[in-house]
Amino acid sequence: MTKTKRSGSTRSFKSWAKYGAASVLIILVLAWQAGVFQSKMSSGEMPDPRPKVNGETVKVQKVQLPVSRRFAGSLMPREMIELTAKISGDVIAVPVQAGDQVKKGQVVMQVDPDIPEAQRAEAEAALEMAQAQFDGAEELLSHIEQAAAANALPEIEAIDARRIRNRAARAVDQRKAALEGAEIQLQYTDLTSPSAGVVVDTFRDPGDFVAPGRPVMAIYDPAKLEVVAPVPEGLVKSFSPGREVRVVLQPLNQTVTGTVRSRVRQVDPATRTQEVKIAIEPPEGAFPGMYAEVQFELPGEETLMIPSSAVGRLRGLTYVKIVDSEERIARRLIRLGRVKDDQQEVLAGLDEGDRVLKVYGSQE
Repeated sequence: MTKTKRSGSTRSFKSWAKYGAASVLIILVLAWQAGVFQSKMSSGEMPDPRPKVNGETVKVQKVQLPVSRRFAGSLMPREMIELTAKISGDVIAVPVQAGDQVKKGQVVMQVDPDIPEAQRAEAEAALEMAQAQFDGAEELLSHIEQAAAANALPEIEAIDARRIRNRAARAVDQRKAALEGAEIQLQYTDLTSPSAGVVVDTFRDPGDFVAPGRPVMAIYDPAKLEVVAPVPEGLVKSFSPGREVRVVLQPLNQTVTGTVRSRVRQVDPATRTQEVKIAIEPPEGAFPGMYAEVQFELPGEETLMIPSSAVGRLRGLTYVKIVDSEERIARRLIRLGRVKDDQQEVLAGLDEGDRVLKVYGSQE
């Protein structure tokens, strides 16, 4: 039993020794490639194996890398037009539906004209009667004034006749106004669009009853859309009016440039956000309610950046070829961060002012 245990311990020790020796060898090779041992050798003993630089180099510099933020928003009409009925009656026709393009002045709904037509006929009859009464009063006044002038009747009779004639004249004016109102009411049986746009929805169908002031249809101008996005109150100050931002209309897979139009001066107490309104030139196919992502860059902290071309990769590791004060090249492991255009952020392995080959593979 004792011999078996010693044999197992011996094998375990040999295995660890083998792996340890291999690790030390790898570390020594990397250290030699980096030139760690060169400074300890005299030039007479062994020539420096590291090549001298003959390619373009760049200095590692600190730059301010912006921080990208994204905010979810919705595409909304800048102005929604609600059409309301101006008379009471039953709807007899709705020649448009949601999504239809309409022109300014186009009839979009018709109300039964029976009631306003009856009111106009009544007003016309009342006007004819008032006009006849006025004509009779005018003729009677003329006879009385002639008789009064010949002293055949007292002047008081003329005064009374003038009063009757004036009352009849006012009645004519009132009946004319009533007729004009009835004719206007008749015009309201055809509901027209006040401007060109797109029908959002219709709230009444043929056979439904409508009353004055009640919404019956909504229309918006497709050329005047904006993105409304809730932004944390601490970041709203960065969205100054006139500033340009990127807007991604994800359902259309399109990116457009938007301009901050305004900021709502009210904070939502539940989410601690303020609404920001961003005007855009809507592409074809855009419509209200569509999801829109607002992309905005904020100033970030300074960080080290190098060209992406200066980075080499081998078996999951990232390297650069660094140039020392003797214009010699050595490889150095680095750790990378974010990518900005053709630049890479360096998180570890380099310091500001270090020189590296601009193109990693330009010199072996």
